[in-house]
Amino acid sequence: MVGLAAQPDARGRLPRPRFHWRYGLGFVLLLCSLLALVAVGQFAGWIGSAHGRAQAEAAADYRASSLLLALRAVPQAGSSEAGPVAEAAYAGAVRRVGGQLLDARYGPAPGQVELTVRITGTSVGGALTGHRRTTVRHCYDFGWTGGPAAAVRSSTDCPPVAAGLLAAAGKAEALADRLTPLSGTAAALQADTAALLSRAKAAPGITFRESALPGPLNGSTVGSTVAAVSNAEDGCVFVELHAGVVTAWPAPLLAACTPARAAQAVQTG
Repeated sequence: MVGLAAQPDARGRLPRPRFHWRYGLGFVLLLCSLLALVAVGQFAGWIGSAHGRAQAEAAADYRASSLLLALRAVPQAGSSEAGPVAEAAYAGAVRRVGGQLLDARYGPAPGQVELTVRITGTSVGGALTGHRRTTVRHCYDFGWTGGPAAAVRSSTDCPPVAAGLLAAAGKAEALADRLTPLSGTAAALQADTAALLSRAKAAPGITFRESALPGPLNGSTVGSTVAAVSNAEDGCVFVELHAGVVTAWPAPLLAACTPARAAQAVQTG
């Protein structure tokens, strides 16, 4: 029985293998298939990236819309429902939507307020795009005259913010959260800022500057003490001490960390 293997010729030499065109065609088809797969993958990635960014931007806009509604619900300064410091309420509303209060500007018209807020939106793609996470950061201005119920929203360019300020924002929020519950304590009744910071377990090396605001203020004849608390790592916290009530809030990131700036927030509501 003759085998299938190539047989040597009369001189004992094996015949040279011949390249058949079908082999070449198969190789070309295989190469084209691989290139097509790569192209499809790249196209799917591009589509997924564009879709992910659109979703992230929609998420940021949704948070901005939620913040607008929250700000409109803040009682007007001077009303019976209003808190001691309106800026503290604005900062709290911004935090609840996961945003960052970059700046708060007052005037020149009476009751005129403008906030600049940075909001982050995220989306996570599906299996086709490898569960890619997309993050966008947009800035918005919220402004009104007379009262927050008239607030309107507009998009704006994000101002430059030093990386150190962003890193310290969370610590400033935490310190403000520890100071506010100290209302009614002996330190609060005596307007003793140093004692309050000690009880709030402020970081070593933190400093404060304070000034007195005479009454009448916010409907009371009793004056207030305002303080700006800061250090390089913990950001800036504004504090108002009024008749034993402590109101503390993280200062807007671009605001001057001074008692004068804290006093401006208190005097405007």
